Amino acid sequence: MAWGKKDTDDNNSKKDCGACDGDGGSWVYSDGQTQGKSHQRWVACQAGGGSGKV
Repeated sequence: MAWGKKDTDDNNSKKDCGACDGDGGSWVYSDGQTQGKSHQRWVACQAGGGSGKV
């Protein structure tokens, strides 16, 4: 995995994805950047497969 040093913690449970900070993805705005504008679509994180965990 390219995003972290270790995919699991000491209890062998999955960790939050470092690429999306555990959110699972991000919103793409119609003007490209400004929050509060019309949301165009949700884009799932590629690293965590949209789960927010790795």
